[in-house]
Amino acid sequence: MNKPTCAQDIGGWFEGGSLSWVAEVAPKCQLVIEIGVWLGRSTYQWCEHCPGKVIAIDHFLGSESHGERNTTHKRAVADRDGLIAEAKHNLSRWIDNGKLELLEMSSAQAALQLDGCVMADLVYIDSDHSYECVSEEITRWLPLVKPGGILAGHDRTWQGVKRAIDELLPDWENGGGCTWQYQHPK
Repeated sequence: MNKPTCAQDIGGWFEGGSLSWVAEVAPKCQLVIEIGVWLGRSTYQWCEHCPGKVIAIDHFLGSESHGERNTTHKRAVADRDGLIAEAKHNLSRWIDNGKLELLEMSSAQAALQLDGCVMADLVYIDSDHSYECVSEEITRWLPLVKPGGILAGHDRTWQGVKRAIDELLPDWENGGGCTWQYQHPK
């Protein structure tokens, strides 16, 4: 298997406007935390454009909330080790040079581990898209965003995502593509 040379070489749903949005905002960040890796498409884009460090978090167990994409959940459950190996292969350039720290754990475990140790310029949520999970992610990760930093996420048009951001972050804005963004007050 060839190593990817750009994010678009990696399978996934992170496309067009979202990739461009990352290329625009990442250069302003010294620390990006991404929740949800899958095969590493968006993670690769963060690493390519962020001048600092990227911490990417995924338990690699899939998510039952992804409806029509439930085959991805089934794949993760059936072959978690293979999924992790493929993601690490795709991201090896960034892991090997120390730019990327890949945490193979739940978002809740990672937040506990990182709380009090880091403050991120940007936290990007692209994990389970259910209302309950997105609400928990927002509540869990917003305190780890620097004042003036950005909490953002993918798939803003999904019902669970939209409901959570509307309720918890009423001042959120459209980012590029399917991305939503919220600037943490200074």
